[in-house]
Amino acid sequence: MESEKSILVVDDNAINREVLREILKTEYSVREAENGEEALRIMREMPDRILAVLSDIVMPLIDGFQLLEEISNDSKLGNIPIIVMTASSENQEEIKALRMGAWDFITKPYNPEVILCRLRNAIGRSEVAAAEQMRHMACHDQLTGIYNRVHFMKKTESMIKRNADKQFVFVYFEVDRFQLINTFYGAKEADSLIQYLAKILKLFAETYDLFTYGRMESDVFCFCMEYDADELEQMIDRAKSLLEQYGSDYDIEPNFGLYVVKDNRMPAEVMYSNASVAAKEGAGNYLKYFTYYTDEMDAKLKKEQEILNDMHRALENEEFCIYLQPKYNIHTNAIAGAEALVRWMHPEKGMISPGDFIPVFENNGFITNLDYYMWEETCKLLRSWIDEGLNPLPISVNVSRVDIYNSRLAESIVQLVDKYQLPHDLLEFEITESAYAFNPMILIKLVSDLHENGFTILMDDFGNGYSSLSILKDIEVDILKLDMLFLSNSKDTGRGENILASVIRMAKWLKIPVIVEGVETASQVNFLKSVGCDYVQGYYYAKPMSVGEYKKLRMKAEGFDGNLRNSDNDDFDVDSLFQSNPQMKVLFGDLLQALAIFEFDGQNMEFVRINEGYYDLFGSDDPAIRMGNPIEIVDSQYRDIVMNSFRTAVKTHGTAECDFIRYTATGASIWVNLKLRYLKEIGNKHLVLGLLDDVTAQKRIDFELTKYRQALIGEGRDGNIMMVVDDMPANRAILKKIFSDQYTIIEASDGMDALEKLNEAPNVSVILLDIVMPRMNGWDFLQHKRNLPAIANIPVIIISAEDKLNEQEIALDMGINDYIVKPFVPEIVKKRVSNAMDSIKFMQEAVRKYDSAAQMARIDRTTGLYHLDAATKIVDEYLEDFADDLNVMVTFAVDNFAETSRQYLEHYDESLVKKIGRIIKELFRRDDVGFRTDDDIFGVFAKNYKDLEKLKERLDEFIELVTADNSEDHVVIVCSIGAAFSPGAGKTFDELYENAETARLNAKNTGENISSIYNERN
Repeated sequence: MESEKSILVVDDNAINREVLREILKTEYSVREAENGEEALRIMREMPDRILAVLSDIVMPLIDGFQLLEEISNDSKLGNIPIIVMTASSENQEEIKALRMGAWDFITKPYNPEVILCRLRNAIGRSEVAAAEQMRHMACHDQLTGIYNRVHFMKKTESMIKRNADKQFVFVYFEVDRFQLINTFYGAKEADSLIQYLAKILKLFAETYDLFTYGRMESDVFCFCMEYDADELEQMIDRAKSLLEQYGSDYDIEPNFGLYVVKDNRMPAEVMYSNASVAAKEGAGNYLKYFTYYTDEMDAKLKKEQEILNDMHRALENEEFCIYLQPKYNIHTNAIAGAEALVRWMHPEKGMISPGDFIPVFENNGFITNLDYYMWEETCKLLRSWIDEGLNPLPISVNVSRVDIYNSRLAESIVQLVDKYQLPHDLLEFEITESAYAFNPMILIKLVSDLHENGFTILMDDFGNGYSSLSILKDIEVDILKLDMLFLSNSKDTGRGENILASVIRMAKWLKIPVIVEGVETASQVNFLKSVGCDYVQGYYYAKPMSVGEYKKLRMKAEGFDGNLRNSDNDDFDVDSLFQSNPQMKVLFGDLLQALAIFEFDGQNMEFVRINEGYYDLFGSDDPAIRMGNPIEIVDSQYRDIVMNSFRTAVKTHGTAECDFIRYTATGASIWVNLKLRYLKEIGNKHLVLGLLDDVTAQKRIDFELTKYRQALIGEGRDGNIMMVVDDMPANRAILKKIFSDQYTIIEASDGMDALEKLNEAPNVSVILLDIVMPRMNGWDFLQHKRNLPAIANIPVIIISAEDKLNEQEIALDMGINDYIVKPFVPEIVKKRVSNAMDSIKFMQEAVRKYDSAAQMARIDRTTGLYHLDAATKIVDEYLEDFADDLNVMVTFAVDNFAETSRQYLEHYDESLVKKIGRIIKELFRRDDVGFRTDDDIFGVFAKNYKDLEKLKERLDEFIELVTADNSEDHVVIVCSIGAAFSPGAGKTFDELYENAETARLNAKNTGENISSIYNERN
């Protein structure tokens, strides 16, 4: 079972304990004790699991003072922060407690903000807490608190080896369609679900002695336990039941992959690989939530290998051929073009289904070769028809998500189409929505480049992915393709039809033609006519057919409609679209992200429509809805930023984005990210679509980290300087006397005086600030200070005669470090300042360690190489200064890496991944940048590498070392290497990486275990 650090609440009053538990539970785990005697027992039993103690003073058996005395005499407990709680309005109790070793005190009635602030300051002082936090971070997942992947694997291997006489089962556990939950319900809800999954595993761990568990990544968890089939299935049923109790308004479908361990000496990573294969096999099966790993799954991998073995020969022998499926005008039944589909005519196996070979080709990258082949064959076909005197209609071809990583894809397409002297509007390109979700920025650029060259872009499977509205905002798609299968899984009769109708009408409003594919019945045709669909494709009209059959169909067709892209669209005004179109209301009602359509005239904006997601984010009484101009709720310093974003979207008829602070109905301020997309012009006004997200949490994290980093920069420059800001000379004199032995004191009579003196001496360590003062009071000073970078991060402690809870809450919300109430009691004041300053120092140390951990996070733990993101940043920074030098990017990959790696581990002590990482570090120089991608492609960026012959020798040596263990009896490693030189092949990491990959794929397609250096002919 996982140990968890807790706050110990010591109070003989059960109601007080319950109140404190409610306050603390959002940030801490809580333990309770009724008196000092019970508290001492708990602390002595588990001293390393108590983070801090909140103790009442008046209690039976052992009171708060006796508890402090016992703790001060116990060296094991001395580092645990003790905060006393008192209802007394006198200071004597507080002073006595502080002198006896209390770290701070809290007065009743309880103020949640003050309690949490005092706790954070006290805990921040604790060296034990800081050390424990870093140890915990190294072994535990930060979101859930359970073991991370590396530590889980170690614990699992240790448990299994210690119990060699027992049989274990390794379980891979995930949630189907988790990305959908993350996208439509937001990261906060996704994180909440992940934490709930971890709690389920914690619950199971309490039942079993032999049980390890951890979070691998995202929604993937694993656990390992002693194997009992019946007990395991009961546990899975219980997990399913607990997920049903989660209380969400969406279905949570778990997926378990089970691997019964056959050899207790087997590395945990091999167990993980087998369990993940089983989970992948069972994904989508909602009748049975678990799948055991079987040898048949290996057979499936072997079938895929047969496809891989035949693919090069098939392409060379032209076994892949074009089938065409016509598109029709639904009103005239005239042919409007066709889609080119691939068929594999195998000489021995007959026709192989695209569903069998396309996914394999997409995984190994061969799809790029096949796609180009299909594009060229289609160009040849169109050219031949033109030469025959025919008037061909446009044919659309498919672009896979793998293709879009070719930075010169648009250029290659232009060269190909021009090679056959074809009008660019005859060859159209279908891109799936999933390609956008996979990498939107690359796709946006590709579409823009193709548009500049006159090509038509169709978005295939629109609505089936997770990013449909983002696509309409970010990409100027020419045609949308919807699938009738979109309707088949709807539980609510008519719901799918309503949404489909809404999408079609919205597309008309945006002047985007729609093709609905998969049309198979007359009733479907009638429905599509009724909702304004213009173009269709499906078996009701024509199945995919050979080129000869399509040509005959065209020859005898009475008419054709080749003007699909420029089809006439009715012009919808906003009111008719939303008021008379109930389907559109359904669409906007179901979207969970906050969305609004604004009317903007260049100076003012008004809401046209908002969805339920907007109300969920900002509340039903949001003041922006009631105002004529919603810019009024934006913080004044950000209004120009928001208005300029609207003007940019209107001016470019494109997109814009900004972050700003706005106010809610309660007066609280939040950070909002706004993404805008221009829709259309109505008279002298413009419609603009806006997507809104609450990014307050991230901004606060960024602010805190920046604050402590800035404090680190100025640390220790001018010694300890304290500024006392109070209009009463007597108060300043008292504080000067209290702190003169620790600080150099600067006095200021009000906020304005303080700002003037801070301008002259900004290196102040801490500010003690009164609230009520002439000229500029404390609140106004804090606002000005926040906007001045040089002094924004100086710690502030409020000194005030007011003891109002609301004022303390406001002050804490504004980022102050603590709150001291007058009159001044020296012991209390010194302790409060000491706690705050020590907490800051420890937070600064934590930031140092955090930054150090962040550096470690850049490194792949298994290989010691950089992660891709880290390598990209390092290389791009280097190339900013040395892009014109002769540098080289090398990429390396092993065919069928997952299966080969698994086989390798079964016969050798060192994993294949570690071996490759070791070889890279041995062959290349220390200052070269080695890296590993998530797709198990390895790479090296070698700086100032001018010897081409030496590079070729080095690449050959690389292959020789990697394949040195090849054995027909054990494992055969097949690999490929590509290299690209700067500046000729690019001046950024992405350009060099893409061209090195082009060279590597060229080497892979040429043969086995060879290298290739990029040139323009690749």
